[in-house]
Amino acid sequence: MASLDKYQTPAGAERYRVRWVSNGDRESQSFDTEKDALRWKHVIEAAGGDTGKAVDAIENQIETGPTVTELLTRHIDNLINVGPYQLKRYRSAVPLHFGGDLGELKVRRVNSEHIVAWTRQMQAKGLSVKSIANQRGLLSAAFDTGIRLGYMKDNPVAGVRLPKETRPEEPMRILTMPQFDQLIEAMHEHYRPVTRMMLYTGLRFGEVTALQREDFQLVGATSTVRVRRAWKEDGNHRFYLGPPKTPKARRTVSLPAQADAMLRPILANRAPDEMVFKTVYGRQIRSSAYHKVWGTAWGAMGVAPAARPRPHDLRHTHASMMLAAGMDMYELSRRMGHESVKTTVDRYSHLLEDAHARGASIADSAFG
Repeated sequence: MASLDKYQTPAGAERYRVRWVSNGDRESQSFDTEKDALRWKHVIEAAGGDTGKAVDAIENQIETGPTVTELLTRHIDNLINVGPYQLKRYRSAVPLHFGGDLGELKVRRVNSEHIVAWTRQMQAKGLSVKSIANQRGLLSAAFDTGIRLGYMKDNPVAGVRLPKETRPEEPMRILTMPQFDQLIEAMHEHYRPVTRMMLYTGLRFGEVTALQREDFQLVGATSTVRVRRAWKEDGNHRFYLGPPKTPKARRTVSLPAQADAMLRPILANRAPDEMVFKTVYGRQIRSSAYHKVWGTAWGAMGVAPAARPRPHDLRHTHASMMLAAGMDMYELSRRMGHESVKTTVDRYSHLLEDAHARGASIADSAFG
């Protein structure tokens, strides 16, 4: 706590002095008016006695323009091509992750040191590196908006590195075909086709459950399915059909003969705009409901919960099978609907150990 006292100068003028302790040192500051002294006392107490922090707070009050929180809010309010659920998440993130010291700063005063301090705060809160990266992406985009609006000249996020991930990554469990066959045998019969479809195509769960009859072209050896929509969730947790995850997620995926044979009798009973894969009650298959079916099947197989693959591992298994059959990373990236080949390489390069051996053999032949 700071103290305030009034005193007289040798010339007889009244002055006001604020005393406080900063980092173990006693400090004081004199003012001509009680109003100014009280203002400083309030600021230094709010700063916990940190003189540097108190000076920053005063300068921040003098600075013009919006605060980081205000800029984030304006940026989010002007976003287009963003679904209501994502907008709600962005708005919730502002007070949750930017409501502290950084959020109160005027954007003109933010520098890379503030971003580093904010990053450390996010780590202290227990956020994963991926979560920090997502929030930092929102912050960086808001600063880009601030540059366009003339509030600032540079983006302080640029050049600040993310921390290294120290958490153990959730294992990618690749199923063997015997395991998959066992799973299908143990699964409720109604949900076997959608499960097979995830393995045959590598589609995301929200994509495969949004497929309609008109998305398929069954012509034998060149049968395909077009991915044009996916299930989304709005701000009130209601589901609706929207665009896929990214622009490149709009794609056409070739179907193996097994999928063609499985789909023909199913599609014969569907209207063009009717969902192909539905619950036993004819409704949307939600992730929560499918996880129960999935878990029941693995339980019947005697696999402990901690050792069970996730439904998303069918997507990884599909990628593994495509690479093993000789598909290159560029082709796989297009098939999986990744926004960049780098995403595919980062995720699946560890599955290419055989490719390294083939590369060495080719090099031996070339230079031998």
